[in-house]
Amino acid sequence: MKDKFISVLAHDLRGPVAGQKSLNSLILEDYDNLDDAKRKELLADLKDSSDNLYNLLENLLEWSKSQSGKTAVTKEKVYFEKEIAPLISEFQMWANQKNIALNSTLINNETVIADKHLTRSILRNLISNAIKFTHEGGTVSVSTEKFHEADKAFLKINITDNGTGMNEEKVQSLFKPEKACSTNGTANEQGTGLGLILCKEFAGLQDGKLYVESTVNKGSTFSLTLPLHE
Repeated sequence: MKDKFISVLAHDLRGPVAGQKSLNSLILEDYDNLDDAKRKELLADLKDSSDNLYNLLENLLEWSKSQSGKTAVTKEKVYFEKEIAPLISEFQMWANQKNIALNSTLINNETVIADKHLTRSILRNLISNAIKFTHEGGTVSVSTEKFHEADKAFLKINITDNGTGMNEEKVQSLFKPEKACSTNGTANEQGTGLGLILCKEFAGLQDGKLYVESTVNKGSTFSLTLPLHE
């Protein structure tokens, strides 16, 4: 598995590095023949490539820390609605740019036992992915519900979209490091391929779980469960 994972990483790293190399060469060789608008366009492309590479390395570092037991976890009483509302606001502008309705239906005043920093990281990733894979004019919704399992109470957070969806084979490979690969979004947004793997790791570190249900061309629902504070 480790050999396969390294191979996948090498492939994902080669893409943005090769892109940067080509863009750098193009800018340097044709600089005097390019107008200001074209220079800005190429520099913007270079920045996007750099951002994607940085995000990949950041995710790789976080995954490595979680695998070696070095991820710090602070479980405490967290008012969930207070934590999630600002996150939704963070993504509102991006959703508006894609003409996507971003809605939330949250149970008021529920508290969970969780690490708020890891929880924010998970939810940022899930909301970002939902918008990324939803077509213009689509809908992304965030909702919560309570349930019991083995005499314990949990809060389930559902992030649902009506976007591209996935087949069963893709769903089964989502959380396997050796099969990690990035997929472009509906507006050609790029990813790192490690985000969901980190989400599952971070959920487990908080005694939570991460589930996914998806249908091709109908959308996906990612569900995070966290223990309720009672």
